[in-house]
Amino acid sequence: MICQNCGARFNDDLERCPYCGTMNTKGAFKGYRRRLHKIKDNMAELDDDAYNSLQELIIKSLLKGLGIIAICVALGLALGFIMPRGYDSREYEEETYNELLWMEENTVKLDEAYAKRDMEALEDLVYEQDSIGYAWEHYDVFNAWSIEDRLLAAAEQIAENKEYYEYNIYPVADALELLYDPENIFGLDHQFTGDEEQYYQDSINNINEAFLSIGLSNDDTLSIYRECDDTYGVDTERLESILKEVFS
Repeated sequence: MICQNCGARFNDDLERCPYCGTMNTKGAFKGYRRRLHKIKDNMAELDDDAYNSLQELIIKSLLKGLGIIAICVALGLALGFIMPRGYDSREYEEETYNELLWMEENTVKLDEAYAKRDMEALEDLVYEQDSIGYAWEHYDVFNAWSIEDRLLAAAEQIAENKEYYEYNIYPVADALELLYDPENIFGLDHQFTGDEEQYYQDSINNINEAFLSIGLSNDDTLSIYRECDDTYGVDTERLESILKEVFS
């Protein structure tokens, strides 16, 4: 792994560069997954311990009388209700099943809208089920299209009124990030395939043309991005101040 900030080489499993401390997205994601699995394992052990303790308590209670048994049963029910529900809970299983069912029912619709680049239909479908929309195979192209469309609309407004950029900072920021740090949007290992590559490149070209329409060349946008890059994304406050100088 080569650090994007200082250029040092290090193991890509590390969550941060050991030399300058810059986050390594790929390593950070792996670390997150490891911690998530550890939490799940700990919750499973906690469930087992709670169950064993409750079973032992019930056995002892049987020896002390039916009255105490009733108390223990009530306690057991209360503990079962308030115990954190992890990834093996019935609620989680039902949620996962419903998400998979939604994807099965709507993949054809998503693919048809994708083939037509029907953004209205895509947005309605993807945002209907946010948690599963990311799993759709063409979601990253949809994301690039959304960034492109928002920038085109913003560029048109900025071209009409140079001060209007103040209301369009986020479309500009997202577009700069798509141009110069797409890994931060799509992930380090992501690759476009087939027609996705052409669609993505078309979006990049249209974004560059949109910037040209408001008087910003490729060199200008690269310079602006470098001035407002905060490693984890675009510093929108810094971006606004830079554009204020550019359009003054």
